[in-house]
Amino acid sequence: MSRVITPNRFLEQLTLLKNIKAKHDLDGPASVLLPYLLQQEIDLNVLAAIATAALARDESRQTCQSEKEKNRELRDVKFGPVMKRLRAEVQFLKNLFSDNVHELGNWGITVNGKGRIVYPASIEKRAVVFANFKTKHETYPVGSRPLQVYLDLHGIDMAADSVLVGEALDRHEDFMKAAKNEEQETELRNKIWKPVVGELRGVANYLKKLFTGNTQALGDWGFVVNSSPKKHHERTTRLRPKMKRRVRSVIRGSLFKNLGATELHLYGGKKGASVPLIVPPETEVKLPRGYSSLTVFNTSMNDFGKHKVILSQ
Repeated sequence: MSRVITPNRFLEQLTLLKNIKAKHDLDGPASVLLPYLLQQEIDLNVLAAIATAALARDESRQTCQSEKEKNRELRDVKFGPVMKRLRAEVQFLKNLFSDNVHELGNWGITVNGKGRIVYPASIEKRAVVFANFKTKHETYPVGSRPLQVYLDLHGIDMAADSVLVGEALDRHEDFMKAAKNEEQETELRNKIWKPVVGELRGVANYLKKLFTGNTQALGDWGFVVNSSPKKHHERTTRLRPKMKRRVRSVIRGSLFKNLGATELHLYGGKKGASVPLIVPPETEVKLPRGYSSLTVFNTSMNDFGKHKVILSQ
């Protein structure tokens, strides 16, 4: 059975609207869409004007996106090498302080209980780590700095690296501003475009009902008509101890395979049935009716669970 695909992305929806209007205008008074437009009081010219306004916002969004990516690259080009050198410097000191690696804490470096070095995720916090590390290095009198031999051997200038960090933070600030502007432009575009999305879905439903048994005819209106059967695929998932996970689009009557060493409980339906279907370790069950959407629960307190299920595309 052929499926009519209504696009979810803005530019594809914009193209669909243009195709619908072009087909309707071409057919004139004989357009099969005319009764629906009159009944719903839809003016395609008004939708086209909305499209123009939404496109302007989208073009502004794309400009912000380009600016964001440009500043991300410039930031990473400057900060990446500094961070690489910092890691190597810290590793050198870790080896030097092998009898007491927690001495690195005095250099602003976090060492966990297992003796592993932990760096923060954000560039702002990493910049602080670098600054503290450099400050600690400079507290030692010249000639007695434990890191100096490594810096000299590898030609590292921490003052120059400090300049690069400052420049990277400037680029990061520009990146964050562009990202915020991109988000705002996306919200404005979506707010303008939202009414059109609803109208496109209405047109799609009307034409599908009109052309029952001949959905290929919707291709003349710009819709994508897919005649290929839906593909199924298997998904293998690991579950942490006592973890629940929702699974959707499960093929009815398919096999659920428990591949792990823990007992899994399945709760069918969107809300989850009160009584679970219990699947022992390393067994498989045929899913009964009502399990096209289900929740999987790993009952183990300590062990990971693992299962395989067949999903529609």
